[in-house]
Amino acid sequence: MNDKTIIVAALLIAAAPLAGCEQEKSATPESLAVPAITQDYGVLAEGQLLPERYVELSFGMAGRVTEMLVQEGEAVTSGEPIARLDNLPQLQAAFAQALANVKQAAVSLQQAELGLEQANANIQQAELGLEQTNANIQQAEYNLAQAEAETQRTEHGLAQVQLEGPQLALERAQAALETLSAQQQVDALYNAAGLTPAQIEREIQEALTQLQTAEDALPVVDQPDVNYYQQQVLQAENALKQLQHGSTIVDIGTFTDAVDRAEDRMDDEKDFLDKVEKAIPGCKVDVDASSSTKLEFSDELTYRFETYEADNIYDVPNWIADELLIEYATIVKKVTWICDLDRKITIDGRTTTLADVQDDYNDTVSQYDEAVLELGKARLQNEESIREAQMDLARVQRNLEWAQSEKYSREGIMVAAGQSADDPAVPQSVSLATQQLKAEITLVQAQLDDARKRLTELQDGIDPDEKELADAQLAQAQAHAAYAETQAQQIELRVKQAELALQVARVQQKSVAVAMGVASVQHESAAVAVDVARVQQESSAVAVDSARAQELSAQAVLEAAEADLARNELRAPWSGSIAALPLKMDAYVQPGQPVATLADFSGWKVETDNLTEIEVPEVALGQKVSITPDALPELELPGVVTDISALHAEKRGDVTYTVTVAVGKSDPRLRWGMTMVVTFPPAD
Repeated sequence: MNDKTIIVAALLIAAAPLAGCEQEKSATPESLAVPAITQDYGVLAEGQLLPERYVELSFGMAGRVTEMLVQEGEAVTSGEPIARLDNLPQLQAAFAQALANVKQAAVSLQQAELGLEQANANIQQAELGLEQTNANIQQAEYNLAQAEAETQRTEHGLAQVQLEGPQLALERAQAALETLSAQQQVDALYNAAGLTPAQIEREIQEALTQLQTAEDALPVVDQPDVNYYQQQVLQAENALKQLQHGSTIVDIGTFTDAVDRAEDRMDDEKDFLDKVEKAIPGCKVDVDASSSTKLEFSDELTYRFETYEADNIYDVPNWIADELLIEYATIVKKVTWICDLDRKITIDGRTTTLADVQDDYNDTVSQYDEAVLELGKARLQNEESIREAQMDLARVQRNLEWAQSEKYSREGIMVAAGQSADDPAVPQSVSLATQQLKAEITLVQAQLDDARKRLTELQDGIDPDEKELADAQLAQAQAHAAYAETQAQQIELRVKQAELALQVARVQQKSVAVAMGVASVQHESAAVAVDVARVQQESSAVAVDSARAQELSAQAVLEAAEADLARNELRAPWSGSIAALPLKMDAYVQPGQPVATLADFSGWKVETDNLTEIEVPEVALGQKVSITPDALPELELPGVVTDISALHAEKRGDVTYTVTVAVGKSDPRLRWGMTMVVTFPPAD
């Protein structure tokens, strides 16, 4: 029977005498009928007195209690330590190691980011170099086009000058003939009067001799010397073979050997550089591998059937390394290596530093690039020389073919003149020689005729008019001959100048062609440099990502170490009093095991446990109630409903709901767990 039933029964017992009296009165006929009176006393409920808030405290890790900083019943403030476990030295060591790892990871990340910045700068520099080589190639192509145009222009100028040669030669012959004719007329006037027949006969004999010589030389011009052209072909073939032999065995072989030697030196320096980088601790060494950790032992230790000697470094699986760092933090530590780039080391009998070896390697790379460039230049020059020798051979072979063909054609005349088939100039040697011989024959024949004529005119005297006319004609012919001679000298000078200009233009064209080849080789080298810089950039980016991942991992380990330090202590989450402290010194506790109770006694609350589903509708949030402790019936305290549970509980066969009531007034006699009677007044 609960309290509410007792209270109801008491009310019924108290009302029984009143009912008896009513019955007695009703027995008299004079009595009046009295209406029934009902009274609503509200809802009564029992509950337990609780602090305003309380919590059971526990450690976050296992360990042995080494410090108890407060006693049961003492007040504590928020964050104040209550007790500590014996894990502090190991946890502090782990925290210090984690902090050092975070700093090292930050340094590694900074170095990796600097490397990435340098790689980006190298790419920009290489791309600028590539752009410069592109500009050099464009300039070389422009220069080559200009040189080719200049060569064509000078060839055309030479052809134009050479075209004037035959015409001027004919004009000179005509001027000489005119001069001779005029002189003959003058001489005839004088000789007619003073020359003897013997002198005239001697002139006739000399003219006959000259005429015979010229007539004998004329057919030789049309019959070229085949042996001469065969010798030219043999000489051109020998020159081509010598060039081909020299470019393959002597010149190119020498440059190829230089490239091979430079490449061997570069490979040797690269191997030595790799050895030096591996020999210096921390240089490109992965201290923390994915599956193992490098540990150093100050004392000898045997753990899990493995013996670790003092002052040695071991690769230990990560899970075993974690255990060793916690349990033997005083003699076990993680290896931290720092790369000393200025440190001197001796490898293969050679004492040096990493920076010096890197400089030596860079020098060998530069020497190799220069050797490759010189090889390219030599090949271009040899190819140009061989091409010219091949053109010369083709020209003399055409000459020989003409000489053997026995055909008098334009091509044959050009061959005889030593001109190329592609030369636009008019052929001149054969035709000019023929014209000169014919002119000489005509001149000698005229001299012969004149001598014979004068022989018959020995007795005639000199006519003054004829003398004046002959002198005038002679002066005019001499002036014409002098003018023709001057023009011939100018033409000869212009030909030499044009030939010299053509030689200069061809040399410039060859030089520009070589520069074009050099620019192409430099462009290829610059393109390779760009590719190398991009590979270095990708490698640096990977190194940055790896360093960031290591930093995040080290930061996570540091946060875990901080959390472990916090879990090693029992601290008050808020200010209050230690209501219970069953914890003992040297006791071994497990994580989550309750070891203390913290309560806030600055306020009280009552939680009911017997409000039924019929009664709870009469209760509302904010409703004012009165509270009476069973142990202190004379004490009545005010209260306010602060919470009505949404979930029900079955107790003693009834469906009940828990209602929380805040006690508005405290009393020093109140104790945690007292039974309280809460009266919920009826609604108005």
